[in-house]
Amino acid sequence: MGKSAIALGVLLVAVIIGVSRLHSDAAILLAIVIGVLIFAGWFRYVLKFAGEHPDVALLEGSEWSGYQRFQATAKGYSPKATERKPTQLPGSQASQPEGKSLLKDESGEEQKP
Repeated sequence: MGKSAIALGVLLVAVIIGVSRLHSDAAILLAIVIGVLIFAGWFRYVLKFAGEHPDVALLEGSEWSGYQRFQATAKGYSPKATERKPTQLPGSQASQPEGKSLLKDESGEEQKP
């Protein structure tokens, strides 16, 4: 349900306000039926999406990317520690000092890049 529930809540509040201002019984019932149909359509879509993509439905942001890394590691898709290269943050002007290596092998000794 997540963040889309906020938009649905705002829509349903608008329907409630609209119903409170209407004077005709037919208009009130029509507004309520429209609100229920919108909610039912949204809820059906959310349940269908959650059934097809349970990992995305339950996790978001960094939790989801961490889960994807965990799955890749479990399947052997991630590079080994000796194959990894240091990365710089985008926009970072920091550079590696000459002669210094940031890579270390399994024994803890520095490697040459």
